[in-house]
Amino acid sequence: MKKDKFIFVPILFLLLTSFSSGQQTISSSSTTQNSNTFIEIKSKTEYPASFEFSTSGYKYIINDSRRGKRTGGNSSARTFNLRLSKDEILERVIFYAQYQKDVLLIGESYVNDGSGGFITRLDGQTLKMKWKRSIPAFNVGQGLLDKNYAYVTGIGFVGKVNLNSGIYVWRHDNLYGENDSAFNSFELPELKGNTVLFRESENYLRQKVATLKIYTRSGRIIKINR
Repeated sequence: MKKDKFIFVPILFLLLTSFSSGQQTISSSSTTQNSNTFIEIKSKTEYPASFEFSTSGYKYIINDSRRGKRTGGNSSARTFNLRLSKDEILERVIFYAQYQKDVLLIGESYVNDGSGGFITRLDGQTLKMKWKRSIPAFNVGQGLLDKNYAYVTGIGFVGKVNLNSGIYVWRHDNLYGENDSAFNSFELPELKGNTVLFRESENYLRQKVATLKIYTRSGRIIKINR
């Protein structure tokens, strides 16, 4: 009987180890499936803003009003600049994603005349800014990647950005209605065939959810429900 107990313990240990390993594999697979979405980074402090995230073996820290630093990997630490104006500070949220070994950032910043957003592409090696494009709205949302393009949102605004040039393929402004308060903010955009669906986030001012359906290529609005 003592011998049987001795054999049972290692077998149970191996079963538990295999189960744990399986769980890690599932987690890794889930991350891969979500690789077409920007990942949210919330600020650790409000004033000044401080954001931290890790990807591809590197750790990024973005703080004060415009500067960041990358450490780790097989190279020495590098700094970068988001080229914000002198009085502009990061606020609320930053989203990041990888594209062709480069880093994409979507952020929201505040300056004396109000808040606004931006999307930028940083070179994966030098961290020099390849381009930066304004998102002319606050309440910037989680971006969606689709091949060489990104769909971005903000209050009353949706757009499709060419990730190689940083130029808007198409954009729609002034969607927010003061009378009905529709499109105050957006959920993650959803691709459906040759269309993209923009769904309003939960809005305590409204009883129904507003949606916007657009052709991905031309940018023509197919249907809008307020």
